[in-house]
Amino acid sequence: MQSMKCILAISDLQIPFEHQDALSFVLHVKKTFVKKDDELIVMNMGDEVDQHTLGKFAANPDGRSGGDELLLARELLRPWYKEFPKTKLCISNHTWRIYKRAFNVGIPSHFLKNIRDVYEAPHDWEWRDRWIEDEILFEHGEGVSGTDAALKAANQNRMNTVIGHQHSHGGVIHSGTFHNTIWGMNTGCLIDVDAYAFSYGKIFRKKPTLGCGLILNGIPFFIPMILNKNKRWVGYL
Repeated sequence: MQSMKCILAISDLQIPFEHQDALSFVLHVKKTFVKKDDELIVMNMGDEVDQHTLGKFAANPDGRSGGDELLLARELLRPWYKEFPKTKLCISNHTWRIYKRAFNVGIPSHFLKNIRDVYEAPHDWEWRDRWIEDEILFEHGEGVSGTDAALKAANQNRMNTVIGHQHSHGGVIHSGTFHNTIWGMNTGCLIDVDAYAFSYGKIFRKKPTLGCGLILNGIPFFIPMILNKNKRWVGYL
């Protein structure tokens, strides 16, 4: 069988508030679709950590301290480092909360550690505002919203685009013209919807769509993470 180029787009984890089956699910997607001779690129769409205590809204007073959250996030990231030692990450609003806070109060960047050192990430975890692979743009997804957010981003970027950030939606939307077609993919998220960091969403009718993205030789797929009645992953795709 001919080898393929595979891009695995991991949705917003927001560690330490990720779904407890997130890594098992992503590894199963990889095992199912990515073969030994395939070229694999791992793309993290951002918000790999939550930094709940550093947000602009009041943190839950019954939750962990900022220091405890950081230490736990480091611990929970280590299995991801082991399984995906080379990862391309999109700079995102949650992960960059500390830098925004520092900027707003006038702290020069020279006083701050880089994100790799803060979370003790491997050398081959690299952060950029956006990535382009095979003429597909990958970015976190701020600045667009709604069920067609990914397609809006694709039209604005004038190229096929993959985003995260939009927890309530996941999927691929294609749009055609006389000249060509363009598509946008929203990768959803992989959070634990019942974690206290997301208590603000209890009143929302729309709930997070769990899953991740996969692009096989340029063809995009959204892979949903289906949960059982106990909100655990069912164990199959």
